[in-house]
Amino acid sequence: MTLKNALYSTFAAVIFSMNAQAGPVTPVTNDVVPFPDEIKSAICSKDGSDVRGRATVQFHIDATGHVVLEEVEASTVGLNNHIWNTVHGMETADTSLVSGKMYTVTLDVQ
Repeated sequence: MTLKNALYSTFAAVIFSMNAQAGPVTPVTNDVVPFPDEIKSAICSKDGSDVRGRATVQFHIDATGHVVLEEVEASTVGLNNHIWNTVHGMETADTSLVSGKMYTVTLDVQ
């Protein structure tokens, strides 16, 4: 089983155990940083008022295509922890992001 499959299986287990309802995750309009769809999906995979709000995420993609979070500033502790637990180390197939380049994006998680 690849790391990506293991992560997705883990996320699926969390989703089903939490009885989650996906909510939209959208970059704030003034951001121009592309944010991979699979990462947006992972962030919106948990329902609850503590994982809703706004978060500024600073990250880069390593040479193997995995997300490395540098800093997360979220409106709630629950949202902050959720982003760290779901996104850090996640594999992305998005080719529009340059490996090693630092990105910052602000997200509204509803």
